[in-house]
Amino acid sequence: MLEDYFTARGDRVSGIDSGAEIERLLSAGVDIVLLDINLPKEDGFSVLQRVRMRGHATPVILLTSRSDQVDKVLGLEVGADDYVTKPFDLREVEARIKTVLRRGARGPAAATTPAAGPPRHAPPLEERRRGRPAHQRGVLHPPRLPAAAAPGAEPRRSHRRLQAAS
Repeated sequence: MLEDYFTARGDRVSGIDSGAEIERLLSAGVDIVLLDINLPKEDGFSVLQRVRMRGHATPVILLTSRSDQVDKVLGLEVGADDYVTKPFDLREVEARIKTVLRRGARGPAAATTPAAGPPRHAPPLEERRRGRPAHQRGVLHPPRLPAAAAPGAEPRRSHRRLQAAS
């Protein structure tokens, strides 16, 4: 379905049958990868994590029937640029592809340059799958903001700048 749609629109499409073939696909210099999580021998999360660990920066959109929030978050944490659940409209997928490519031209040229690897705050995939609470997974939380100044107290420096601008 996807292959037919994009081929009819004039795009070059290369299909693969397993996650093991993804290295060949990325070496060929593709602009974007549409990856299903439910692959025959290896799940898409593991494939994506391996791709990112090897330094490939080619954009990846996960297309899957798994609509759990946990799966969506996991997919984005391991390096997906977007996550689309089935059933989907082909025009929506096309729009998401254009958006991801517009967001950052990290296509074939960038894919050959080793990246810094996975985000430092991302714990191993196996650990995240266990469903441990966020504070036990090594997930970074936003810093706590200082309490507001008491009424009548001297405003903080950033507040003075805001007051001067108004």
